[in-house]
Amino acid sequence: MDTIGTILFGVLVAYVAIGLIAGLAFVVVGVGRVQSAPVTIGARILLLPGATGLWPMVVARWFSTRGSASGDVAVGNASIDYMSGN
Repeated sequence: MDTIGTILFGVLVAYVAIGLIAGLAFVVVGVGRVQSAPVTIGARILLLPGATGLWPMVVARWFSTRGSASGDVAVGNASIDYMSGN
């Protein structure tokens, strides 16, 4: 039973460590690519805990918008252009 607890704790620590690295990278660099509006320092601080905990979804969203330079955001099979309003 002690071995299972140690393994689960190790998995939790690894998840949080990866989440912290991905969350910091997203807050510093990626939020500007996902969100077309300017983001303040206070908003970035508030985004960090959520980006850390939900890092798999944050990284997936970040990479799905990586190729678009015009403000298009992929939503499922559709694409929404936030710059032109269409």
